[in-house]
Amino acid sequence: DFKLYTGILNLYRSNPLMHIYLFYDMIYDIDYSRFYFAVDRDHNILAYLLLWRKYDSAGTHIWFRDVEAADPLIEYIPCIKGITIVYSDEILEGVIDKLSECGYRLEVKEYLSMSVTSREFKSYHPEKATRITHKHIERFIEFKGRRGETYTLETARRILNDRVYYGVFINDELVSTACSYLRTRDIWVIGDVYTLPEYRNRGYGKIVTSAISALALNSGAKALLHVYRENKPAIKIYKRLGYRTVYTTKWIYMDHSS
Repeated sequence: DFKLYTGILNLYRSNPLMHIYLFYDMIYDIDYSRFYFAVDRDHNILAYLLLWRKYDSAGTHIWFRDVEAADPLIEYIPCIKGITIVYSDEILEGVIDKLSECGYRLEVKEYLSMSVTSREFKSYHPEKATRITHKHIERFIEFKGRRGETYTLETARRILNDRVYYGVFINDELVSTACSYLRTRDIWVIGDVYTLPEYRNRGYGKIVTSAISALALNSGAKALLHVYRENKPAIKIYKRLGYRTVYTTKWIYMDHSS
């Protein structure tokens, strides 16, 4: 549907940082995604629901500019353990009511979406980080295991093929990582920023975030990341690197049975 595609493209161009997941999944990850749209007579997007599932992970995004257009889309949110991201509080209660029917425990958190451009970026020793490749795969699996995540060799290979990771190694042990899990010409989304507890407060998180951010910015893109509002240490690091908040969302975690 060319008119619908044009409406999606116009929406993305109006705010690329907010609609990057819609655009990326439509172009690059369509085999793992489903989409529902509410449009007006001119094919302007009034609301959309994006469903994504890959690597045993699931995510749902619901955005709208018209509340009445968004309400019918709520019914299409699946009962799958994962994260539902709501872009406005006006429909938050309705989404929670829908997910409550699924029988899982829900937890709602507010996240800041922060971005940086090459002009604003303040680098911090990116040379101390190492690009993680397949030669580091055993250390990568061990690192994930320390976080309570069980990765097979095949899963680790697929993820390292899809994502760009940087890490800090201490005595051949991987102790801190950051990655870009989504990349376009305009925007790289940064995530999986984590340092093992015993190695925190040494600047490693700042180093790996600086390294992956620098790579994104050197490609000509902006860098975007999401951080829990209560994670003050991380927010402090990102601000020192030049990141600023561009919008906020509510993330609903649907996990264990209630």
